[in-house]
Amino acid sequence: MQLAYFRLYGKIVSQYEPVLTKGYYHGRTEAMRTATEKAAIFCKTWLNPCATDNEKLEALKEATEYHSARIKDALAGLGIERHLFALKCIADKNNIPTPAFFSSKAYGKLNHTILSTSNCGNPSLRCKYFQAVKSKLQFHFFSCFCSFLPQCLVSAQ
Repeated sequence: MQLAYFRLYGKIVSQYEPVLTKGYYHGRTEAMRTATEKAAIFCKTWLNPCATDNEKLEALKEATEYHSARIKDALAGLGIERHLFALKCIADKNNIPTPAFFSSKAYGKLNHTILSTSNCGNPSLRCKYFQAVKSKLQFHFFSCFCSFLPQCLVSAQ
C-alpha cells in the first residue's frame, strides 16, 4: 500500500496495521506502523528508473525483513503505541497534564492514519469495511482488508 500511495502522491504517510496480541490475557492488538525509513527507501528505489532489478529486490528484501522484525516485536509485547495511547487516555480522563510529546507534530502525524490494513481468518466474516474518519485536516483514507480463506482466495491484478 505504501508503494501504491507513494506512486500516486509522492510521499510516505502514516499506515496502521494491527498485530494480534491474543497470546496475552485480554490481549487484543498492538499498532504496527509501516511508514519506516526502510519502506521509504524501498518505495524510492522501486520507482527509480535508474535502479537495477537487483537494487529493487534488495530494497524490498530489507523493507520486508525490517517489517517482519517489528511484527515479531509487537507479538512479543514489545510494541509501544497502545501503551502510549493508554497513558494519554488515563491522563485525559483524570485531568492529569500530559507531556509535550502528546501534542507534538510528530505524534499528531503518527496518529493521523492515511492507510490502514487488517486481516482476519474467521470464515464467518465474509465482508468487512473500515469507516473513514473525517478530520479537520483532511478526509483522505485508504484501507485494505485481507481474509485468507482457501475457498475465497482471489488475486487482484
